[in-house]
Amino acid sequence: MDGFHSGWFFENEDGMTVAIEVDEILCEEKTKYNDIKIFKSTKFGNVLVLDGVIQCTDRDEFAYHEMMAHLPLFSHPNPKKVLIIGGGDGGVLKEVNKHSSIEEIHVCINDERLIELAKQYLPKLSVGYKSSKVAVNIEDNVEQFLEKNTQSYDVVIVDSIGGHNNEILKKPFYEKLNKSLKNNNGIVCAFAGCVWTDAGHIKELKNTFHSIFPSVCYAFGLVVSCFVGGQVGFLLGSKEKETNFEEPPRVIKEEDVKEMNLKFYNKETHEACFVLPQFIKEELQN
Repeated sequence: MDGFHSGWFFENEDGMTVAIEVDEILCEEKTKYNDIKIFKSTKFGNVLVLDGVIQCTDRDEFAYHEMMAHLPLFSHPNPKKVLIIGGGDGGVLKEVNKHSSIEEIHVCINDERLIELAKQYLPKLSVGYKSSKVAVNIEDNVEQFLEKNTQSYDVVIVDSIGGHNNEILKKPFYEKLNKSLKNNNGIVCAFAGCVWTDAGHIKELKNTFHSIFPSVCYAFGLVVSCFVGGQVGFLLGSKEKETNFEEPPRVIKEEDVKEMNLKFYNKETHEACFVLPQFIKEELQN
């Protein structure tokens, strides 16, 4: 039982269900690329659903978006140009905008309508689109976009929670992404799923990263209440073998945490997310 039923929204995966109580359905729209649902919940604020999968809620979006943005950005010594692939809701963009060193942010997405609906129904997330640093690229073929932008970006963030057969999650895509990174300290961060439901996929993606990037690390310690399994992780890769994600070259200070209005990311959460439970260490061994 997926979707709206008796005042609740249900998402089912691998024998588990997340259910969020619905106050009002705000939008149900099918585009060429996505089945988009946005609803107001009784406890979690507005909720975005793509193709039946909960993407974010007003209540807990900061945990996912802060970690996805700040893990790679603080792992880079001086990020100036950033590419976000996907992330149409604007949550990652909102966080990337908080880094004063960044001069350009490119967003590459295939569904312009998703951005329009985010601006209408998720204004706190989509606020980053107002920045003059941001250039939005509506592209059907992400790989072609990457080929046109070789050695362009300091950091690339892949904010895609699509199905595992999606071309964006396969080796040829990451090979092209690698070429789009600048040779000096180029870093990628990609959504890697939940250890309880996606362990096989995470291991496969980690092996792909190892075949392309000299330095690779899996970040585990992130709890998001609205996701099936309650946990998500990220894979980070660097073009520099010396990159140590566990000891980033830029360490955030307490005054910066307050100035950037962060609710989840800090020095300690950065360090802690690389401490893996034993069963995950064993599962992800090459």
